[in-house]
Amino acid sequence: MVTRDKQRILFYFNGVVIEYEGKPCLIGMGIDITERKKAAEQLQKEKQLSESIINSLPGIFYLFDTKGQYLLWNKNHETVPGYSTEEMKNDASVKFFVDDEKQLIKRKIEKVFTDGYAEVEPVL
Repeated sequence: MVTRDKQRILFYFNGVVIEYEGKPCLIGMGIDITERKKAAEQLQKEKQLSESIINSLPGIFYLFDTKGQYLLWNKNHETVPGYSTEEMKNDASVKFFVDDEKQLIKRKIEKVFTDGYAEVEPVL
């Protein structure tokens, strides 16, 4: 929307057709979304910064849920073991360990969720 003094304001408009006094008419509403747009842009900048920080970390960074499904990871977690982004989305965290160690890793993951921390050094 452009104001009388040529200031631009971001508006979202929607409308529907209604019948009024026997004629089809458009009834509409406009909402100033300037602040929402600024907040979305700021959020996008913060997301890009977070991704840059995560991807610049040395080694592997990851975030997964209680089921072991990855929610977030850095590029090193794809390049080091050689998996694609799609494979990371669909794989559980224990996939990266040999069968003999999977139970140990599962117990340590459970410990993190119950005690708040755990450490493990798998034997290769």
